Amino acid sequence: MKNIFLKSHLIFSLLFLGTLFNILSAQNTRNISGIVKDLRGEPVIGATVVVKDLQIGTTTDLDGKFVLEIPHESKQVQISYIGMKTMWLRLSNKEFYEITLEDESIALEEVVAVGYGTQAKATVTSGIASVKKGELLSSVSASPLNNLQGKVAGLDIRQTTGQPGAQPVVLIRGGSTDPSKDTPLFVIDGVIRENMDGINQEDIESMEILKDAASSAIYGAKGANGIILITTKSGASNAGKATISASYRMGIEKIRKHYPFTNARDYLYASRLAGARGINDPNVTGRLEGGAYPYSTGNINYKNGDLIGYGYSRFTTEYLDDLIANMGQAYVDDLLHNQGYETMTDPYSGKELIFKDNNYQKDVLFTTAVTHNYDVSASGGTEKANYYVSLGYINAEGIVLGTGYDRFSLTANGNYSLKDNLKINLGIKHSTISNKGTDPEGSGTSTLDRSSRYPTTFRLYYDDGTPGIGESGGSPRNRLHELYYQDITDKSYITSFQMGLDWEILPGLHFKPSASYYMKEYVYRFFEKYNEFNKSRITREDHNQYRQVMADAVLTYDKKIREHSISAMLGMNYTVNNDYKLQGTGRNAATDYIPTLDPSKEDDQRTTSSLYEERLLGYFTRMTYDYKRRHYCPLKVANSSLK
Repeated sequence: MKNIFLKSHLIFSLLFLGTLFNILSAQNTRNISGIVKDLRGEPVIGATVVVKDLQIGTTTDLDGKFVLEIPHESKQVQISYIGMKTMWLRLSNKEFYEITLEDESIALEEVVAVGYGTQAKATVTSGIASVKKGELLSSVSASPLNNLQGKVAGLDIRQTTGQPGAQPVVLIRGGSTDPSKDTPLFVIDGVIRENMDGINQEDIESMEILKDAASSAIYGAKGANGIILITTKSGASNAGKATISASYRMGIEKIRKHYPFTNARDYLYASRLAGARGINDPNVTGRLEGGAYPYSTGNINYKNGDLIGYGYSRFTTEYLDDLIANMGQAYVDDLLHNQGYETMTDPYSGKELIFKDNNYQKDVLFTTAVTHNYDVSASGGTEKANYYVSLGYINAEGIVLGTGYDRFSLTANGNYSLKDNLKINLGIKHSTISNKGTDPEGSGTSTLDRSSRYPTTFRLYYDDGTPGIGESGGSPRNRLHELYYQDITDKSYITSFQMGLDWEILPGLHFKPSASYYMKEYVYRFFEKYNEFNKSRITREDHNQYRQVMADAVLTYDKKIREHSISAMLGMNYTVNNDYKLQGTGRNAATDYIPTLDPSKEDDQRTTSSLYEERLLGYFTRMTYDYKRRHYCPLKVANSSLK
């Protein structure tokens, strides 16, 4: 009994002491809360809030808000965020605080890329427009340039095709009668390219558009149509911590409005009525009953090689009683009750017609297209090094059946300080692109131009389930027939490597040598399997390889003497371009199982190749002077020779 009393007394004492400790602790601490914003009033997500001299802290949430329990005697907390000025907040008796952080860049000058260097934006006197990163992410388009339509003065973005992933025609301040030859020069991390194909917009840090002769003069004649300078992300110092980012975006596209063509019933009525009156053809019977046109009957007599009879004819129009007599009542009942066939009175003969309205536009040719865009990246660094690595994948369906665009992209950039005055930077980019288009190269067909307008009485499928041809082996042609018999490979492989040094010889005097290698390989294969309309098994292969090697040596000097600022740059560029093209065609292979040139008949094989090489040596210089940021004197000179 005594032991029970002692245990009860001990438990009561511990509970009392615990309660007393909590009361005393509560009296010695208090809660503060607040919201952290930037100068634009936007919440700062992930800002660190730490009590001075103590390991007590928290971070702001998605709304920029925080709640922190602090000792009652604490007088200051520190609020910090990468890229912004660290702030010390003196505490009062308030419980809620509104905190505004300033960008670290406020203490610095905003700069823009100007070609082989940067320049304070306040001192730029030529036509240069800067594009913010957010503007490049306004949609899930495979080309970042499509997101700039109407956003940059003097920049004309023309999307001349609806093919997913197609690069738009870009014009800066007008163009000639042939806009395709007036596109600007693209410079991506110092590497000259013909367009932005393969570049993931998530990787872009900044974009500058050099619009006039003064801004683009540093690149000589190559920059005559303007220049678009693109800098990709390279990471930032983060105390050795890595920042992992992942995103997924989805887009849906559909045709806004279908072509307002007549349906099959109205088409048959108007066409057969016109034919009955001999319009354009006095042979009324042959035109309306010979099976030659989409409104003709006589399809029960169709024959083309192994395609025999109504179920393998090109068109579905037929006299109902003739079809019953030829194919049987059960066959016709299946068409009417299970396959959507219709009947109507013929304005020419007064007999009943049977036909199928295939609703080709809505049910076959045009689809609802979905785009999926996946991105994941890692970045970070220390005071000596930083890095950025990203992987991206986009799968974009086209609104035309069977079209699409796939792209896998890799970007890796890094910087490392070998010494206090010597830095090295490296960059690797790779993209694998697969296109799915509509019309084979050199075929002369045009799926959108002609088959979309074709009368909808043609047969989509034969009785054996294989797709019907449409009108003929040329155009108009049923899109289902194209996809079934044509094997097309259309791929591009784009790779670039770049490396550079930044050696500060003396304060303000820098030597920046760099080298890059850029390669674009294009592979195209086409093969059409045997069918009654294309019996020759046409084959075509293209293999193009473009290579570019660049070397630059740039010397820069920047000096500020009181209210005078001087900047000078002297550089040299050596570029070697190599363009190799190989093309082969063939026909009349013995089998469908080998879709290459080799099994083609030897007499029908043709191959050709070409090799073009260009060497360019250029020198350039730029000097700028300003006084009190009010009076400016820029000078730019470029000279190059071609071999």
